[in-house]
Amino acid sequence: MSATTIGLIGLGNIGQAMLGPLGRAGIAVVGCDIAPERQAQARAQGAAIAADPAAVARAADLVLFSLPRAETSRAVMGALLPAARPGLLVVETSTVLPSDMEALAAIAAPAGIRLAEAAVAGGVADLARGQTTFLAAGEAPDLDRAEPVLGAMAREVLRLGPRGAGMGAKVIINAVYHAEMVVLVEAAALAKRIGLPLLHLHDLLARPNGIMRPLAHRLRERIMAGDYQGGMSTRNARKDSELVLKMGLDLGVPLPMMNATHPVYEMGVAAGHGELDYAALAKLWEGFIAASLAEGPPAEKRG
Repeated sequence: MSATTIGLIGLGNIGQAMLGPLGRAGIAVVGCDIAPERQAQARAQGAAIAADPAAVARAADLVLFSLPRAETSRAVMGALLPAARPGLLVVETSTVLPSDMEALAAIAAPAGIRLAEAAVAGGVADLARGQTTFLAAGEAPDLDRAEPVLGAMAREVLRLGPRGAGMGAKVIINAVYHAEMVVLVEAAALAKRIGLPLLHLHDLLARPNGIMRPLAHRLRERIMAGDYQGGMSTRNARKDSELVLKMGLDLGVPLPMMNATHPVYEMGVAAGHGELDYAALAKLWEGFIAASLAEGPPAEKRG
């Protein structure tokens, strides 16, 4: 890659982690942050420091945002406007909502500023090693311009669709992780109460028919195919849900997440899906959004 200069607004943990791989790729960085200590840390990594966002816009044709909140991104975009040349590309890497991306675009568009997104899917250490994954979205020409910069910091840059898809994907994935974490803690507390070593619990869940089963089988092979015949019935899944809630009461273990999911099984049975595989809970949400979740023909693997 030929040497080039980009802007980086926001020099917190994520912004600092970006500097190493960018420098190793020969990409000069003009950074900006309100905190003097972060400015000093960035200088120590070879970045030039600009006085304000407008100065960054004058120095670079591509600017990365790495900021703590959507409202901060909007304020910074507004601060860029006086100095921005038409065609300046801003790539939002902060974690925001799809609606926040549209609000940002509304500020940028009158000045001819292009906007794309690249949500960081991974930790600070992976980013610092240049081994993160970016969940990118936006118009193809803008992503083509951003690709060399993003690629310097990532093992993969996934293009997920129009603006908003990358940020939405990160929010959804994080929500799944966070909900799963609560369920795992609840399961660990139950295991502890009955004398089941957590290593055994881990190993049972780590098997192919363990914690990955709902993702690989029920989401991919059933919901995406619209195939709910056979398998474990929604009625039986409701019964198992009742059992674990009773177990929690017996053992004095609070199970807020497991309690929260139980009414969905009741709803599935009440909606007439009791004899279908419990992946048919997806039919409830198909009704809520008035759209099918199926995306392909029935998969060969079933069970």
